[in-house]
Amino acid sequence: MTKEPPGLTGTRRKRVLDAARDLARSGRYSDHASILAELELMEGFAETQDRLQVIRSQLNYLCALAQAGRPRIDIPGR
Repeated sequence: MTKEPPGLTGTRRKRVLDAARDLARSGRYSDHASILAELELMEGFAETQDRLQVIRSQLNYLCALAQAGRPRIDIPGR
């Protein structure tokens, strides 16, 4: 097994986290569990699972706002 260059894992992790938040804001998902199922095959998902569990309440909140038709909330740095 080859070792990834430094920063590549971080880049993949950021891509997965950004995708999770975008999906939550889309209004097509009811909660974090449905988003995780969608992201499961995305490159970098495995190394991001722990962080996704930490932000699950944030994802649920964004899903609820989107489904209620509330305006998008941008979180600085995310």
